[in-house]
Amino acid sequence: MSKITEILNNLDVSMLVPDLDAVLAKVPTVAVIAVMIGPLILLILGLIYLFIPPKEANHKAGFRTYFGMGSIQAWRYTQRLAGLVFGGLGLILSIVMGIISIGFGGKEPMQILDTAITCLIWEAGLALAAYLAITVIVTVTFDKYGYRRR
Repeated sequence: MSKITEILNNLDVSMLVPDLDAVLAKVPTVAVIAVMIGPLILLILGLIYLFIPPKEANHKAGFRTYFGMGSIQAWRYTQRLAGLVFGGLGLILSIVMGIISIGFGGKEPMQILDTAITCLIWEAGLALAAYLAITVIVTVTFDKYGYRRR
């Protein structure tokens, strides 16, 4: 027990707390990475759906919807549409978020975090809107058997 007391008496709690200046210096880099990762993932997914989609409907890979898996024609249409929408959205968001990220250098850390969180919310909302739009378009275009609706 005396050894534990001796260790606790000699313990400097300030050594456990990280240097605040070092932490705040990393905020712009972390914010840029956080803001840019979403658009780049969308862009990569879009390119995959466009150029190397799965050849036939499956439950493991590709953009899957109930109506998009009814036939090969519906499947290919769905993959192409998802590639165009996600690729376009990823490209546009990459450019916009890159421009916004350039401005992080001259701001205070809290302003950077506020801007980054706002960007992340917009990215998530736009990605969800794109997903819903693709799903609705495929649902309106095809029936459950994969035939085009008239």
